[in-house]
Amino acid sequence: MNRFRSPFSFASATQYLVLTNILVYAIQVLLQSGQGASNSGGDLFSVFNLRGISWFEQIFALQAPPQSYRVVWQVVTFMFLHGGITHILFNMWALWLFGTALERVWGAEYFLKYYFVAGIGSGITVVLLSLISPHYVYSICQQMPMPLPDGCIPVTLGASGAIFGLLLAFGMLFPEQLIYLYFAVPIKAKYAVILFGGLEFFLTVGPNLEPGVSHIGHLGGILFGFIFLKGRSLVRRL
Repeated sequence: MNRFRSPFSFASATQYLVLTNILVYAIQVLLQSGQGASNSGGDLFSVFNLRGISWFEQIFALQAPPQSYRVVWQVVTFMFLHGGITHILFNMWALWLFGTALERVWGAEYFLKYYFVAGIGSGITVVLLSLISPHYVYSICQQMPMPLPDGCIPVTLGASGAIFGLLLAFGMLFPEQLIYLYFAVPIKAKYAVILFGGLEFFLTVGPNLEPGVSHIGHLGGILFGFIFLKGRSLVRRL
């Protein structure tokens, strides 16, 4: 009997997602630290923040409104890019926290389906709004904390949309479970969903107090996650 096991044989889907995000972020760091970022005034990449958009982000981050056929893969790949060390740390902490619990209940296959539905749905929401509302595009351009290549073409990146989808699912499956906001403030999961969902809606339709944050993308992750979960329940009943 062959008793050899790969060192990755015990890894879960959640762990692979976290590892992939970290590796992609490392690529962003290496590329921009070596050559700087386009339109960044010569500034090199800071490990704490992206100071510009390099060719890597132009190809794999989500440009909305779409500029080319690249949008076909950008609605997937943008989830694995991040804008700075705090951005990826908070996202990966939330992915580990919610993903581990959900995968334990659902299994890896269903969990991955849900994760990508929420994440891709987040990207689709951003693209659709950018096509419907030119005012949305203009407002995002005014708020971007970093220079944009090729004029005003907002770039969206990060796993936050998928993470908000995970928060929704966690709140639905474990409504009474306590979550510690900022590692200190306890709140039940069901109330956290209401709190963050309501906050994202307010920041989408009202004044944006966090420049450079895609609140509509976060709402898209929640919306597509809800449709996925409730849609499957409806099909089972039929």
